Amino acid sequence: MPRSLFMQWLFTLALSSAQLQAAPTQHLPADWYPESLTASRDGDLYVGSWHQGAIARLPAGGEPAELLVPSGQLGLRNTQGLLVDDAHDALWACSADFGYSTAPSSPSALKRYALHSGQPVASYPLPAQGICNDLVLDTHGRILISDSGQPRILALEPGASALSVWLEDPALATDRQQGLTLNGLVLDGPTLYVSKVAAVPYLLAISLDAAGSPQAVRQLPLPRVLKNADALRRLGPQQIVIFESDTFGASGSEGGQITLLDLRAPTPRLTVLANGLDSPSSGAISQGRLYWIESGFRQLFQHAPSGQAFTVQSLALPR
Repeated sequence: MPRSLFMQWLFTLALSSAQLQAAPTQHLPADWYPESLTASRDGDLYVGSWHQGAIARLPAGGEPAELLVPSGQLGLRNTQGLLVDDAHDALWACSADFGYSTAPSSPSALKRYALHSGQPVASYPLPAQGICNDLVLDTHGRILISDSGQPRILALEPGASALSVWLEDPALATDRQQGLTLNGLVLDGPTLYVSKVAAVPYLLAISLDAAGSPQAVRQLPLPRVLKNADALRRLGPQQIVIFESDTFGASGSEGGQITLLDLRAPTPRLTVLANGLDSPSSGAISQGRLYWIESGFRQLFQHAPSGQAFTVQSLALPR
């Protein structure tokens, strides 16, 4: 067996064993309908509520969730992508205005809060009907934002007081789903990978130069259609975890799955890590574990919330 195939087999076997281990479950507030999940350097988890327009913190020690950012704070409504910047005590959040929320209507914007206190710091509106979806911090200190409303990626440059267009390209406009374009973002070395809201058999790959500016945009073909790939997380060099929410799919409320994309082989490989999930829209890799949420969007879209319970689940990753 070639070494690449052997290593892939070992990794898959280790993941299968890890899934059998007891995975601690952490509970979120009722009717939370989470969309986003991120982790700080010390292992605390931060979970945004799409329904309540709020953010909760789950301490690393396993203590109960605490409300960090109250509903509607600084105009937060549908909480989408979250990003922790430990070095600057910053918690960044994408806020959208789709409805289905108890928080007041507010235009889509990038929000900044103090990481440890949750106090509001700043708000950066998206220009021209933009929809803030996901965000990533690059090595030059700029925050890159996927715009689901327009075929573009925005940026908050260090020290800037407003967002600017980092990349607008016809390749970003293809394969819209209900008028929406881009979804998750992840950096892996000199490449930014972007998922589409629509179910498509590829990711977008954007090459970066030494200054972190965008160069070529291409489609990275994958072995199958992704089931509404949402958040993307880097597990290691050329290894990306894809959270396939299946929000617009026909598989019912348990069609979502979490998949490892391995780009180290001559052709991309996809390995399912967990399946049978209800809209696993986001997750985080922290301290040797893979964490995820199930958003339950189908229930939210179909009826008013009524005490629906939500959790953060996890599995141990192989060393």
